[in-house]
Amino acid sequence: MEISRRQVSVSRLPPEVTEDDLELLFESESFCPDGGDVECVEVDEDSRMAVVTLEDENGTCINCCFGPFTAS
Repeated sequence: MEISRRQVSVSRLPPEVTEDDLELLFESESFCPDGGDVECVEVDEDSRMAVVTLEDENGTCINCCFGPFTAS
């Protein structure tokens, strides 16, 4: 999986976490203060991994850890 500067890879997603959940979380300043608006979220149901694409490449959310999953 190739990741650009505007993208964040998320792993170890619990089955109940949806694309909408991730979008709300990454746009939340309390979780990701240097993040920004989310352009799209793609979840691979088999691997329970996701790629979150931010609208602005200056927004970053690197090495965040929240609950049972990890963003890097």
